[in-house]
Amino acid sequence: MKNFVFLSPNFPTNYWKFCKELKENGMRVLGIGDEPAEQLEENVKNTSGW
Repeated sequence: MKNFVFLSPNFPTNYWKFCKELKENGMRVLGIGDEPAEQLEENVKNTSGW
């Protein structure tokens, strides 16, 4: 499995879709951002490792 580090997948709000596609294509996605995890939208939480 390959890894991908994605900075600020919650901004702009549509960036989570890129993480979703990476995950669906066998990548492990690690999202790094400045937003507290409990404030992230569910779609961001489900597509990145937080």
